[in-house]
This record gives sequence, structure tokens and C-alpha cells, in this order.
Amino acid sequence: MLKFIVLSDIHLVPPGQTTYSIDTHARLRDAISHVNRLHSDAAFVVFAGDIAERGETDVYAAFFDALTHLSPPAYLTLGNHDDPAAFARDAAGKPPNLSQTRHAIDAKGYRVIVLDSVSVEQGSAGFVSPAQLDWLSARLDDARDRPVIVILHHNVAPLHVQTDTIMLTNAADL
Repeated sequence: MLKFIVLSDIHLVPPGQTTYSIDTHARLRDAISHVNRLHSDAAFVVFAGDIAERGETDVYAAFFDALTHLSPPAYLTLGNHDDPAAFARDAAGKPPNLSQTRHAIDAKGYRVIVLDSVSVEQGSAGFVSPAQLDWLSARLDDARDRPVIVILHHNVAPLHVQTDTIMLTNAADL
């Protein structure tokens, strides 16, 4: 059996600030502590976007620092609150699981695919580019013999929640 953790919408603000009276850095530390204490046997953790509230560079540096305390390996993708350029600056030199925003993870007979659904041209809504769709197709072809799980930040189908207004715009292509 494959056990992995998905954390999304961390919405980190610069250290020392709060958002909606929440210390997002303390909350991230608590989440990491919880995973380490109760789920250190997980194969990996996926951070599924909205790492930052407004995409500030110092936020990504603090995020990468916090990840040094996480027991299972981490993979990530971005969300509509993230700034891809600021992320890329802070992710430079990090290993691929932390510097890239799409992944094909093979674990315990499964393939887990993490896609980047952020597109500056689409605003807050999600979009999977044609290049990513081609990449996804090749990863699916490679995994015909096993179950596949796909993770992305934006929902593909209506969930009847507030974020349905920013769901994936090209879900039919996916």
C-alpha cells in the first residue's frame, strides 16, 4: 500500500507577518511536526500549490528552510498565489523534487504525477499547457501497467465550493 501526504494552500506570508491573524510559518512548522510524528512512514509529501500568499521571494526561502525538518521527501507544484519567477530564483540549485513543478513519482507499484496548473495568462484560473499535456501523455504511457494518481493545484471538476470560480480552464484537454 502507498501512503503519501498532500498539503496545499500553505499561503506563507513574510516571516513575522500574519494573514487573517494566522502565523503561517508556525502553522507550516506544526504541519511538518505532525507529519514527522505521525506519518514519518509516508513515502513522500506533495505540496500542491499556493506555497505563498503573494509570491514574495523571502517566503520561498523560508519554505525551503522549513522543509529541511521534514522526514519524508517532498515534491511540490505551484498555485495561483505563487509567483513562478520568485519561486525559480529561490529554487535555483535545489534538487529536482524541490526546484521543478511537475513530477512523475514511482512508489510501491503506483505512479503519482504532479502537474503545474499555473499559467500567468489565465490569471487565477488553472491551465495545463500543451507541452505539459504532452509530458503527461508520455508519463501515462510509461505507466500502463500500474495505477496512476494525478495531483494538481486547481480542481478539474466542480466541487461546489468557492474555488470553483478558478478551476482548471482546459479540464476537457486533461
